Amino acid sequence: MVIGVIGASLAGLAAARILGQQGHQVTVFEKSDSWSGRFTTLEVGAEKTLVDVNAPYLVANHEAVGTFFKDLEAKGLVKPIESKVKSYVNGEFANASMKSDAEDLYASTKGMKSIAQFLGRYTDVKFGGEAIGITYIGNDRGKKAPWMINLASFEVFELDAVVVALPAPQARQIIENAQDESIIRKAMAAIHEIGYVSRASVVATYPGKSLSDFNFLEIAGLDVELVVNESAKSGAKDLVLTIHSTDEFYSRAETMKDNLVIDHLLKQAADVIGDFVYNPEHSVLSKRKYVKPYTSLPMDFYEVKGLQGKLALVGDYFNGTSIETSIVSGEKLAKSWLV
Repeated sequence: MVIGVIGASLAGLAAARILGQQGHQVTVFEKSDSWSGRFTTLEVGAEKTLVDVNAPYLVANHEAVGTFFKDLEAKGLVKPIESKVKSYVNGEFANASMKSDAEDLYASTKGMKSIAQFLGRYTDVKFGGEAIGITYIGNDRGKKAPWMINLASFEVFELDAVVVALPAPQARQIIENAQDESIIRKAMAAIHEIGYVSRASVVATYPGKSLSDFNFLEIAGLDVELVVNESAKSGAKDLVLTIHSTDEFYSRAETMKDNLVIDHLLKQAADVIGDFVYNPEHSVLSKRKYVKPYTSLPMDFYEVKGLQGKLALVGDYFNGTSIETSIVSGEKLAKSWLV
C-alpha cells in the first residue's frame, strides 16, 4: 500500500515504522520544519543540556510500551531514571506524588528528536508538508488511488490509505472536508468532545547551582504545576529547571507578553524552591496547546469502515490520555492493517 500519515507524532511514527518495515510505501506529512510537539528538544546552558520540554519523562505503564522502551534502551536512546518525586501542598512539602504510585520512568539520552529519527527510518518524512485536508475519491476510475492528501503548498498526493495522527481538534479539521460521507461524519462526531490540557513552560539555567532534593516537584494551588530537575536526569553539573504551568494559567498566558509569563512562573517557583530560582542566567519560554487530552475513547484507534480505501485516526486520546497510550494506538493500528 501507499500510505500517508498526517502528523509526525509518536502515534503516527509508531504506525509508520511498523508499516514501513513490512514494505509499505509510507510518507509522513509534518507541517513544522523540524521535529516538534513532544519531539521538541532544546539545548540550554554552557553544557548544552538537552531538555525535552514537552516530554519530561516516559512511563512504562503498558506491556507493549515497556518492550518498546527496552528496545530504545538497547540502542542507547533512553535510560531509566529515578522516580524521586516531592509534592508541595498548602505550604508544606511531602516526599510523595499527588498523582500516581511509583512507576518505571525513562528519559531520553539524546533528546526526543533522536527517538523520532529512529522511528522514522522506514518512512519518508516530509517536513513543511502541512496537510489542509483529505479527499475521498473512491471509485473514480480516473484516479489511481482512493484518497488524496491536499497540502498548503498546493501539492496533492494520491494514496491507498491515510492515517490521521494529530490531536483530536486538528484531526477533526482535517477530515471534515473529506466529501460528505456519513461514516466520516461519524468519526468527526466521535472525537468532537475531546479537549486538551494546555501548558506554558519555562526552561531556566543556573550555573554553579545544584539541587538534589527532587527530580520532579508537583505543586498544588499555584500557577506552577510541575518543576522538573533536568540536571538530575542528564547528569549535567549546572542546574537546569523546567517550570510547567497549570492548564488554567495557559489561557491567561496567551494574552500576556512572553517576558511577563516567564517572570510570573519564575517568581512562583522561587517562592517554593528558593529565591535563586527567580534569577536564572538564561530562560526560554515554550507554549503548547495540546499537552494531554482530558478524556479518551474506549478503543485503541478509530478506523472508518465501508470505504474503498483505508482511513484511521490514532493518538493519545484512545484508551488513555498519555504519551505511552499514543504509542500503543499507532502500533495496534499498523498491526491490524498487516493481518
